[in-house]
Amino acid sequence: MWLPHSFIAVLFAVLAKGALTNTTVDDPNTNFTFGGTWTALSTQSACASTSKTPCPPQPDPSQTSDGTWHVGTIHPGAPQSAAWGSFAFKGSAVYIFGIDQAGQAEIDFVLDQVTNPDIHKHHYTGTQQFAYDALFFSTTGLSDQLHTVYWGLKATGNAVQSVLFDYAVVTSGEEGMPTTPGGVTNSGGSGGSTPGTPQSTSSASKSKANVGAIAGGVIGAVFAALVIIFVWLRCRKVRRLAADPAPGSQFLRIEDYYATQDASPPSSTHQVNPFPVPVDRSTFKGGAPVAIFNVAILD
Repeated sequence: MWLPHSFIAVLFAVLAKGALTNTTVDDPNTNFTFGGTWTALSTQSACASTSKTPCPPQPDPSQTSDGTWHVGTIHPGAPQSAAWGSFAFKGSAVYIFGIDQAGQAEIDFVLDQVTNPDIHKHHYTGTQQFAYDALFFSTTGLSDQLHTVYWGLKATGNAVQSVLFDYAVVTSGEEGMPTTPGGVTNSGGSGGSTPGTPQSTSSASKSKANVGAIAGGVIGAVFAALVIIFVWLRCRKVRRLAADPAPGSQFLRIEDYYATQDASPPSSTHQVNPFPVPVDRSTFKGGAPVAIFNVAILD
């Protein structure tokens, strides 16, 4: 079946629009920057706790991204610049995940270096020892270009507090919410002081394609393509029928129909004489016709 070039262009545009990419960036990646009192931990990290140097929180490595995480600590009264971090990315949306824990410090986030930025706070007030895949920060609807998220820790108690960062998800193209293995906790707000502004870094990151988003986009694109094909075929059929209309009720006489078609009605091969043949009255006797014979007399 032949398809016009315009239809093919529309089809490819629909397929391209349905392709979204969610990229997972783990905390050891250089897109992350951790400054101050941060410690990188993994399944290989061993700790022997003492009274002077207690071990940092030890979540289940199997429930973290690639078995790694960063622990930041803050002392009461310390400035936020004592434990800060940043994440550089290129995309239209970003989601930063960590591990919530009872009694953790407050985290204040800002997006890009702007005057009087909005402060997004995340402060877990639950009682779970560890809440995995907790959404610390998210923003969508961004221009698909380079951005940097900054954060700083703020003590909210009278003892040393900690925060556990795990990974980030970046959406390239259109907006989309990534799917996480566990429950998601979202917290945000405004107000407070601005965290430090460390130098940002950027590099290629390892990616994990979000199969659900890609499959949904492909299915939607295929459905849209089928609708376009159906409409195109329907319009083509209507145009073909309109090219040869049948005589309608407005043609009360057959001559009127053929007049509109620049044609003449077919001529009949059977001609009828409208005038009757005259009858010879001399052939009637007594009211009945008498046959006339021509007889030849032979000698």
